[in-house]
Amino acid sequence: ETEIAYDPITSVKTDMLVEFDGVRVGVSVVRAYRFPPGSPYTVDVATPILTGKLEDILESSANVVAEDSWQKQILAVVAYGDMHAESIRAAWDALDPAVRADTIVYVIVTDGEDMALY
Repeated sequence: ETEIAYDPITSVKTDMLVEFDGVRVGVSVVRAYRFPPGSPYTVDVATPILTGKLEDILESSANVVAEDSWQKQILAVVAYGDMHAESIRAAWDALDPAVRADTIVYVIVTDGEDMALY
């Protein structure tokens, strides 16, 4: 995260820059979780979290310097359970296409076997 340069330097940051067969991809991560474990994770909870991360992706993509630029971004969502993933999907489906842009959203359901992440 700290090795990617932006202009302005105060820009929102992308978590990491990876390369697949010579193609640079920005990767951001967010958790779909609510405390205490098992608490309802509704679309109303998921929507602002997903919207905020996607808006951050748009900003970081616009502000990354040419030397560190990527062709696409992936948002990896670590979801505590199926309910969390379903709410993320419903929130995604309802978002303005301009906010979704061309970000790839990848949801990983951990079934609560990831407490160290939370």
